[in-house]
Amino acid sequence: MTQAGADGPGENMQVYVRRELTLDDVVAAVPAGYAVEGVDGDGAYITVRREGTKEVLAVLEENSLDMDFRFYDYLVEVSGKDAMHFVYDVHEVSSGRQPRDRRSACDRRLELAVRLAQAGDGVVADALTRQLWPEPGPHVPDYDLDAEDEEPGPRVRVVCMTWYVRHRVCSQPVHAWVRALSAVAPQWLPTRYTGVARMWPFDVGRLEEVEERWRSDEDGVNMDSPSPIDLALFRHLDPREPHGMYRVECVVPAEAFIPADTPAGSPAEVPLLHELFTTVADELQAELALAEVLDGWERSDRGDVMPVESPPEEESEWAQSLKDGAALVAGLPEKPVWWTWLGPAYERLVYSALPGLRGAWDQHRSRHGLTLVPAGLDLVPTKADALPATWFPQEFCFWTRRRRFGRPRRRPADRLPQWD
Repeated sequence: MTQAGADGPGENMQVYVRRELTLDDVVAAVPAGYAVEGVDGDGAYITVRREGTKEVLAVLEENSLDMDFRFYDYLVEVSGKDAMHFVYDVHEVSSGRQPRDRRSACDRRLELAVRLAQAGDGVVADALTRQLWPEPGPHVPDYDLDAEDEEPGPRVRVVCMTWYVRHRVCSQPVHAWVRALSAVAPQWLPTRYTGVARMWPFDVGRLEEVEERWRSDEDGVNMDSPSPIDLALFRHLDPREPHGMYRVECVVPAEAFIPADTPAGSPAEVPLLHELFTTVADELQAELALAEVLDGWERSDRGDVMPVESPPEEESEWAQSLKDGAALVAGLPEKPVWWTWLGPAYERLVYSALPGLRGAWDQHRSRHGLTLVPAGLDLVPTKADALPATWFPQEFCFWTRRRRFGRPRRRPADRLPQWD
């Protein structure tokens, strides 16, 4: 067996297995003289402690395969084992009393990890480095982490849709999302949702369960749908938000609705996307919804779109932030966006400005709001610099304060809706 040391495991061992590990599995795997405590199941967190002391040998914590699919593929290739759908970190405790002989403790953690891998028909890995057990052949290379920093793939133009919602108006956003998809495009209904560390199959019988995950998890909940919707993010309600507001997000590749070979003037599937945008806003009874066109995104290993965050000169474009401190919405966007949906409070606020936008922006009413789309460009995903320059007056929008010295500073709008 590989030993700890210069060529042994680092601080972050992982166990990849084909089945879920339970408390009983850990109890059976620990050395004599150690006690096991914690919880198993989704997001398992189990501590192995020397009996009669506060000395912790190891913490077993379930992780998500989504963290690095490429390393998982490397392990499958090296080990010849597939379908290892569960991954657990095996690490020392971050605080509290640790064993005096850390090298010996690392060896015992490795022995524990190997026993757990044997129980779950899996492997032990040094995270993002190599397979530890079973020991690979002498000519098997370590994982090439630098390969993850290779040139990104083709860049993708995306449509970033964001709905801003007050909890007292809509306390069940997942229900609203499913109602909207059922009405507009049932072929895009969600098939999975995020648990603590795993993806779970979704059907309408689990709506309440998913809503509870959204309410209780500080990361909110994500829902997977067939392409091109792929992923919807239901952000957690921050208790510091002054108006009890949260947001729902969905980013889709523009090419899925306007393929590159679409003849000029052809609407493709954009009307369907627009109907989804407004129907979701209506079902959520949103205060504001925006669809912004952005460049520089790329496809992830799983096929959905994701931003490129480095190097800085190659970063993706991001949607305009409307935040000011804890407030999610402190004004309309400084620059025009492709589609804007105004809820009742915002429509009342900007009512006097709406006539001045006609001609440049077509206005369409839905059940609970008013949508503004660029005249002649409503079916063509268009970035801010190509949209009509006519926009809401500055008093309703974020604006940039230029300073003689120092960096420009974004300021929130002078006028906001009176949300009760």
